[in-house]
Amino acid sequence: MAAEKNTVEIASLPLEEVEFAVNAFFGYLRDVLYHPKQAHLDPQQLAEPFRELAQGMIFIGKCIEEGRVLAHELSRGNLEATAKISSDNEIASGLKSLQATLKHISWQVGQIAKGDYNQRLSFAGSFSSAVNDMVTQLRERDAALRAEIFLTQLLADESRNTVMLLES
Repeated sequence: MAAEKNTVEIASLPLEEVEFAVNAFFGYLRDVLYHPKQAHLDPQQLAEPFRELAQGMIFIGKCIEEGRVLAHELSRGNLEATAKISSDNEIASGLKSLQATLKHISWQVGQIAKGDYNQRLSFAGSFSSAVNDMVTQLRERDAALRAEIFLTQLLADESRNTVMLLES
């Protein structure tokens, strides 16, 4: 019903007011995408039937800007970015999830660097496979090095014993 009422109201507006609103909307959307710092839309300058739509577009513009800021920080490697994301911003929710995933991966890689080869990534697709393969190789190399060190120590002990025997 409200949509029909708005359609009737819009149809009865002078063409200039409709063109003004359309131009304001397209201009705002263009600026949100390409010139976010100058994006501005004042619902009060529009005819009444367009004001609610303008407020919705302003909300969408705000959501896009929040996502843009977070995406920029993540692209710079700033996983601790504290960009304010509205709780009702579904546009940026995927980026918040990505941020949490990257923070967890970063922690896991830190654990691997400390020698914890039991870490396994399971939620980052082919990246997980590559990291998990690397961890397996690190574990195998670590085990081989430890075995070689043990063998070298045994040989050194045997050599010392042989030298001591020969000296006696």
